[in-house]
Amino acid sequence: MLATGRLRSVAARPRSSRCWRPTLPPRRARSTSSTSTTPLRRLGELDPDQERLVELRYFGGLTVEGTAETLGTSSATVKRDWQSARAWLFSQLGGGGSPE
Repeated sequence: MLATGRLRSVAARPRSSRCWRPTLPPRRARSTSSTSTTPLRRLGELDPDQERLVELRYFGGLTVEGTAETLGTSSATVKRDWQSARAWLFSQLGGGGSPE
């Protein structure tokens, strides 16, 4: 009986509340150590939103839609910023050509 009531309560909630959402650690203060010279940290100095996007997409493994929901933006904005951030990081890492 208890399990049935739990299933009913879960089924009654909106779909978005049943989805797993990653819990992100709080943002750390910027340090002046050598880690601040990495390309990702330099990107964060230029555009903190794009740094966060790279962290979520690349290190967090979120989809475009999941990233858009987490950041509170549209999928189109995430796609555009993702392309821009990847191109900038690629150029900073000494890549020739274009990022795949």
